[in-house]
Amino acid sequence: QTSAAQPMMAACPNHCPCSAPLLMAATAQSAKVQAPASEGHHEALTTYRMMQGAAHRQWWQRRRWTPQTVLFGHTGTADTSQLELEMQTGGTKTIHMVHGINHGWPFAGVSSLGLFKSKHDAELGEAIGAYGETACIPSNCPEFKPDGQGWLVLTSYTHPMGRPYAIYGIEPDIKALDLVAEAARLASVPPGDVMWRPHPAIEKVKREDRDALEACVTRHGFARWPQGQPLETMQSFAAIITTPSTVLLDALHLGKCPILVVTAPLQSDLIYAAYPFRADGVECMLALATKEKSVSLLQENWHSLQTSHSLGAALENYKSMCNSHV
Repeated sequence: QTSAAQPMMAACPNHCPCSAPLLMAATAQSAKVQAPASEGHHEALTTYRMMQGAAHRQWWQRRRWTPQTVLFGHTGTADTSQLELEMQTGGTKTIHMVHGINHGWPFAGVSSLGLFKSKHDAELGEAIGAYGETACIPSNCPEFKPDGQGWLVLTSYTHPMGRPYAIYGIEPDIKALDLVAEAARLASVPPGDVMWRPHPAIEKVKREDRDALEACVTRHGFARWPQGQPLETMQSFAAIITTPSTVLLDALHLGKCPILVVTAPLQSDLIYAAYPFRADGVECMLALATKEKSVSLLQENWHSLQTSHSLGAALENYKSMCNSHV
């Protein structure tokens, strides 16, 4: 039971027992957007998501729920957009609790409010014009965490939904690993003291690409991130090196000064372009990785991105603003 004054979390319509017949009914309604099979796999998937969106829309109509607010973790696809628009028709405010970095149009949902992780991303979302409103909840710089032991390298270019992976394959991540290996050698950091953590989505890319990345890590002698180990434990490392990823903000929230390494063309209006602690080569990475970190350096990096609260903290702040509970 959810009162009209309480936000509610949007349940996945696929778990509704009536979704299957609704989806069949939606097929007839979606005849105008059906793509011929000859146009290929992607067109077929897009058509399905539009039909699924029609089913989600009917699902919400039949429930006759009237919550004041619904919070979404993911938006911007055909199925979620139709669901949100139906909710808004009934007077419900929909909020996208953005969990990652704003990459422009891929993050362009139709939510009443896009709540972003930085002021930069909120402004980029406003410029696109899809959301009703955009915002972030400013946060003070966290407590500085002094250097620990070893280096941590996080790679995320190898992602099935990433444009760099579609264009360049695993090459950007290979380049990043090679840069870290050479910088560690020059800094006299034993290879075993360098730990590699790939993006979890690596399990969804082609096996030969996974194997090639693993072979590169083995060749350099890096350790592997233990499966199931919390990401928060990265604050125990002396140097954190990451390719463009939300991990950049996560590390800052932990009081660390991560090094950003960019090995593929970077969209100029993304938040990464404003980050000052960036390595474009071996010498720069060596200098940053061995640089003594400080409170002032953390504050410089933090304020350069105008970072907001973490997602959990943002939700708590939003609940306080609404004077209500999930």
